[in-house]
Amino acid sequence: MKKLILLFAIIIASCTAPVEEPKGSGMWAGDENETFTVGSDEMTEMYMKFIDAHNNRDIETIKSMEAEDIRIDVPNGSRIEGPEAHGEALKAWFESGADPKWNVFWVMPYIGQPSGQTWIVGGHSLTQIIDGQEVTTIQMIDAQVEEGVFKWAIIYEKQSPTQE
Repeated sequence: MKKLILLFAIIIASCTAPVEEPKGSGMWAGDENETFTVGSDEMTEMYMKFIDAHNNRDIETIKSMEAEDIRIDVPNGSRIEGPEAHGEALKAWFESGADPKWNVFWVMPYIGQPSGQTWIVGGHSLTQIIDGQEVTTIQMIDAQVEEGVFKWAIIYEKQSPTQE
């Protein structure tokens, strides 16, 4: 009987254990209390679908994955605002003969705590034809996702080292 009471007490105690809120790590200058936790693989899949749509020149799929007020900050300092403007810019690029191709080499979704903002950061190589030469740059994208679509993307870039 004592064993049964002890077992019952253990079960009750384990059922009432408090659930800890995610603490996260890192920092953001805009809020001293904000930290970050790892996001879901669903976010990684969304990001890969977005990049695949670029490689497949599927502008309609790209636009469908963007918020109506998407903001894209590109490496040259300019900004693209809205899916239509993004679609027009991509169409011109795809038709220019540059033949851009993206090759993702890492992706990390993350969630702000306690804000709940969802972001994804990813790195890829971008290979394209510039002045008749194949040129590869390394890019990193930091993108905010809101309500299942991309809301804001910041693209950073560096030239790939020359191979000799």
